[in-house]
Amino acid sequence: MTSPLKLAEIISARVCHDLAGPIGTLTATLEMVAEGGVDAAEALEIARDAANSLQSRLRFIRAAWSIDGAELDAAAIQGCCGCLPQARKTVFRFEALIGHFAAPMSRGLLNLTMLGLECLPRGGTIRLAGNQEDGAVMTIDGPGAAWPTGFAGLLTDEDASWAALRDSRSLQAPLTSLILRHSGLKLQLLMTADHSAGPPPVLLAQA
Repeated sequence: MTSPLKLAEIISARVCHDLAGPIGTLTATLEMVAEGGVDAAEALEIARDAANSLQSRLRFIRAAWSIDGAELDAAAIQGCCGCLPQARKTVFRFEALIGHFAAPMSRGLLNLTMLGLECLPRGGTIRLAGNQEDGAVMTIDGPGAAWPTGFAGLLTDEDASWAALRDSRSLQAPLTSLILRHSGLKLQLLMTADHSAGPPPVLLAQA
């Protein structure tokens, strides 16, 4: 089983990877300004975009992975996830996500949405519907959409989730499962009669 130390190392690698892009852009822009190789107004706009991207990604990391949870609504959840690189190819349909969600459920929805983004390699649509009391249902739809291999096992077996923590690229599915389990939440695949309709929906609710 993967140790907590290994999990910390994997998460650290993932955070460094996610923040490297905007930090690199910001650094390169400042260097060009210092060398006089770019128009100041243009450089300011590039730097502002990079700083906003960095701030948004830090906000997502804090909300999804730290203990500083907060009550969120659909707009806040979409706003946090909309800053992620994968979101550029994705349509969010959260109109049926009603009301505010307590900190544990909000954290679960953020991680589940991030997992949904990773399961849409060529973009697509993520739909969330529900409320705090009854739970929330997510569906993903798009070319190549699929839940990770062995995903159902991760939802029922904590040891399987720990064993699946191999590297930062495959982090989100087992991490989501562990966060939900230790937040008093459960995630259930909802099998449908139409097996050609794409990945089955999932229900996130209180355990």
